[in-house]
Amino acid sequence: MIHMKNKYILNLLTVVLLTVSLSRGLAQEYRESFRLNDNLVYTANSEKLESGDIKIIIQQLDDASNNTEFTATKLKLNSFIEIFTYKMKSFYPEMQNFSQLDKDRIEQYAKELFFRISIESLLDGEEEAPVIGKLEITEVLTLWQGSNSDEKCAQNNESCKNTENCYCDKGEITIEDVEMEVLDGFIETIKVIGKGDGDKTPKTFIFENQYGIGVSTRNNFRKFEKIALFDAVQSDSSYFIMLGDLFVFDYKLRHQAKDYSPKNGIYSSFGGKEIEFRKEESSKLFEFIVFSDFMGIENDNPNGLVQVEFAKKIPINTIRLQTWNCIAKLGIGRGIGYAQYIKPTFLISKIEENNRYLTPNKDNTLETDSLAIKTLNTTLSSSPLDFLSYQRLSLGLDWNLLFLDNPDGKFHAMVDLGFKFGRTLVRDSISVITSEGQIINSGIINDFGVNYFTFYPIGRIQLFPDERFGLTLSTQYQYFIPAFNNPELVTHSKDGVAYSNDKRWIGSQEILCFWKPSSLKGTVFVRWRFNHQIGNFTHNYHQLQTGISFYISNSK
Repeated sequence: MIHMKNKYILNLLTVVLLTVSLSRGLAQEYRESFRLNDNLVYTANSEKLESGDIKIIIQQLDDASNNTEFTATKLKLNSFIEIFTYKMKSFYPEMQNFSQLDKDRIEQYAKELFFRISIESLLDGEEEAPVIGKLEITEVLTLWQGSNSDEKCAQNNESCKNTENCYCDKGEITIEDVEMEVLDGFIETIKVIGKGDGDKTPKTFIFENQYGIGVSTRNNFRKFEKIALFDAVQSDSSYFIMLGDLFVFDYKLRHQAKDYSPKNGIYSSFGGKEIEFRKEESSKLFEFIVFSDFMGIENDNPNGLVQVEFAKKIPINTIRLQTWNCIAKLGIGRGIGYAQYIKPTFLISKIEENNRYLTPNKDNTLETDSLAIKTLNTTLSSSPLDFLSYQRLSLGLDWNLLFLDNPDGKFHAMVDLGFKFGRTLVRDSISVITSEGQIINSGIINDFGVNYFTFYPIGRIQLFPDERFGLTLSTQYQYFIPAFNNPELVTHSKDGVAYSNDKRWIGSQEILCFWKPSSLKGTVFVRWRFNHQIGNFTHNYHQLQTGISFYISNSK
C-alpha cells in the first residue's frame, strides 16, 4: 500500500513539474526608433525576461557602442520616466543646457514608450487573442461638482447639468494618466489622474470608482454616461467626471460575438490615446486544477487521492448598482448585482486504483417457501454522504443570484444556486447459497455505476488581502436525488443505525486558500472541506487537499 501511494505522489509531482515548465513565459522582444532632436536618432529595445522583469536597452542608431540599459522590475509610470531621463544623461552630460523642448520630448517619449511596452507585455500571445475593440480616452473633458443646494451652486456657476441635483460645470480637466484592473468582465478598480483649474479647486484630481463597472456587453458601454468617478484627493470633495465623457468604446464586429469582455489584467494609458481590448488567448481559455488529498495519503480514507477540477465564470448580467448608504456604512458592500454569471463545473476524482469503488452495506436473508425451497434476498444500502465521498464524476452549473462588491473592504460576497449530475462506481461481491443452506461469498465481483443529482444553494466570501494570496470561505447545502433503485438509499441516526427516511440534505463547509508564486503562471491552492449529514453531524468526512492550476493548452 505504501508503495502504491508513493507512486501516485510521484505522478502528482510529475504533473506539477510539467505545469511549471509549461507556464514559464518565453522572452518577448519589442523594438522601435525615436528622434530626440533633428540630428540624433535612437533605438529602444525592450525584452520581457522569464522573471517577468522588462530589460530596456537604448542605443544611438549610427553608433551602437553608444548605449545604456536598465531593468524595470515593476512597470510604474513615474519611476520609468525618471530612470529613462537619467539614462539619457549618459548620452548628454551637458543635458542641463538642453532646451525645455528637448526635455519635454524626452519625458513625452518615455511616457509613450512605457505604455507601448505595457501593452506589448499584456498582449503576449496576441496572435491567438482576437481584438474586441478600442477604448478611446478623451484628453480634455468637463469637470463637475455636485451640491445639495441650488442657491450655492448658482452662486458658483450659473451652468448646471441638472437643476434638481445641481451638478455644476467647473470647467475643463486634462487627463494625464489612466490605470484600471479588468477582472471577469468588470473594471474592478480604476484610477484617473487629471489636472484642472478653477476657483477654490485642487490642481490635481484622482478619480476612482465605488464599485465594479461592467465591460462585457454593448449595453455596459452605453451606461458609461450614467457612471460617475469621484475625486479622492480631498475627503469632502464633491468633484467628479462622467465615465461616458472619459471613454468611447469602438467595438469590432466578429462572427457570433456577443461578449466583449477583455482579458483580465492591468491596462494603462493617458488622455488622447487609446487602449486595444483583446479576448483571452485561446490557450488560456480553460484552466484546470489538480488536487492531491492529504487524507487519502495518510490512510485508506475514501476521499479522492487525485482530483481534476474545472470551473469557469461566464459573465451574464454585468451591471452593478451602488448600494444604499446604510449598507455601505456597515461595510457590507458598495456595489450590488444579480445574475452576474453562470459557472459550468466539471470534476473527475479517484484516479488512483485504491478506493475507487463504493462498497455498500449488504444484508443477506434466506426465505423458505412452502416447498422448502430457499431463496437468497440481498439488499444493498448506502447513505447520500457515502455516494458523494466516492464520487467519480461530476458535471454541473452554478447560477449567481446575488453579488456584493466591496473593494475597500477587500472582499466579494455572493449567493449562487446550482445543480450537479454525479456518478459513483459501486462494487459488490455476489453471495450464493451452498447445498447445506449457508450463505457464502462466490468470489464473483459485480461492478456497476449509479447516477444521481444534487441541487444546492451556496454562499461564498472571497477575501483579497494581497494580490499574491487570498482565501474563499463557503457554505453549501445539497439535496440528494437518486436516479437508481439499487443500492437502497438510507441515512444514519446519531447512534449509528442506518434507516430509510427522507433526510437527503448534506452540508459542506470549505476554506480555500490560494497563492500565486512569481515563478509560476499558475496558482497553488490549499483546501479544507467538511461534509456532513444534516440532522446528524456525527456522520461526516473531511478533506485536506493541495492543488495547482494549469491550462489544458499552453504554448507560452
